[in-house]
Amino acid sequence: MPHPKIQEAYERINNLEKTIEDPSKTQEIKDLRKTLEELELELNTDEKTGILSKTGLEKLLNTTISSQWPSGIIYIDMMGLKEINDKYGHTTGDIKINQVAYGLKYVLRSGKETPDHERRMAEKENLNGLDLIFDLSSKDSEVGRMYSGGDEFIGVLQNIEGYNGLRAAMERLSEHFNSEDLPAIAIGGTVHAPNSSIESSIRLAEEAMYESKQALKTRKDNFDLDSYDTGYAINYPNIGINIYLPRTEFLTPIKTKVAKLKKVE
Repeated sequence: MPHPKIQEAYERINNLEKTIEDPSKTQEIKDLRKTLEELELELNTDEKTGILSKTGLEKLLNTTISSQWPSGIIYIDMMGLKEINDKYGHTTGDIKINQVAYGLKYVLRSGKETPDHERRMAEKENLNGLDLIFDLSSKDSEVGRMYSGGDEFIGVLQNIEGYNGLRAAMERLSEHFNSEDLPAIAIGGTVHAPNSSIESSIRLAEEAMYESKQALKTRKDNFDLDSYDTGYAINYPNIGINIYLPRTEFLTPIKTKVAKLKKVE
């Protein structure tokens, strides 16, 4: 839903169009509607990164709640921002945050199209392929910033094929950030089922992100790596969290089940 005051303005314009008799006023109404659309876009967009603002993210999450199909909720945190700020300054830190935001948006809104089909399906037989992300050019699949100035993000992938689809999307993100000269990120995700609590799904994704973050920090400390690399974890409700770390010269990918049960409220 648009901002309440903007929604009210749209309704007043719609009512005015039904009663107007003077054709010369038509362009004026069109210009007013365009101004409202621009204002709504501005409210929904984070000024510094160009991704969804907190307002825009909340609007997207509200549409996710009413979706009839499973959706992926991804929680992302940038690794080592404090170290970057301390060593190079906050200006460099802001540049790195923008790189992360652009990388997330680029990956989540690119990939395979599935024409003539409303649902975007995962290619289940080849999770390690390069073309596994769904057609996420839809406004219903996007990434937003939790707080202005912060380094935490939430990605929403509407209408996915359950955990196979989520795994494909997170694998694509991990590969992109590990193959490019980008800051490392910790990624956590879960599947939001229709009619379930979106707050619980966000919490489960955040818990997975923290497990991924801790595993990356532990590996960095143990092997004295120059960078954290990027890893991801998936939270399976009532089962636990699987952690997937990227391939390095020290380790092959790790799949670790955390012996901690999660219960969806």
